[in-house]
Amino acid sequence: MTATTAPAPSRTGFRLGPPTAGLILRTWLWGWLAIAQFVTGVLLAGFYLGFATTLVVGLATIPALGVGVPITLICLAFAHALGAFERARVEAFTGVRVGAPAAPDADQPAWRRFLFDGRPWRASAQVTIVALWNLLAGVVTLLLVSTSAALAALPWYRTRLPEGRLTVHGSLSIPASGWLTLLGWAGLVLLPLVARGLVDP
Repeated sequence: MTATTAPAPSRTGFRLGPPTAGLILRTWLWGWLAIAQFVTGVLLAGFYLGFATTLVVGLATIPALGVGVPITLICLAFAHALGAFERARVEAFTGVRVGAPAAPDADQPAWRRFLFDGRPWRASAQVTIVALWNLLAGVVTLLLVSTSAALAALPWYRTRLPEGRLTVHGSLSIPASGWLTLLGWAGLVLLPLVARGLVDP
């Protein structure tokens, strides 16, 4: 699989200046799409891991009178669709087009092209890695973004808090001060930029 990106401009003869406000704004907006990619990845992680588990079960039960053969074949056929879906999801949320892998030679028999085609195996490995990464990055991103949004909105519900304090854990609480609101807004500004940096090739 190859990612298609625009060629980098030559730096000969000029210096790259500081990023403009427009570039930072576009990067920030794209960052929210990157956050959406991480969050939707959390929703898909269970399905992807279930698929990978089914494929492993199919492979493991092949010696048992070939019981796992149809399971494995169905999983390999389904892996093509999963690979195409994941490439489309990446392009939709990051703007990066990931090219489909090359098909095997057409002069081979159909059964050989299907069984020895490396594309479904690579797609299966890809969705497994993506699922694990999404569980880590997606959960952390969702936690940070939701916390930042809650802190940024603190002025709207501060008066409803008991004694004007936020409960952190158990009996531990902190004053709902304006510094927490600033921290929340800082998170909403910086987290999309960080998320974009994580997905930018």
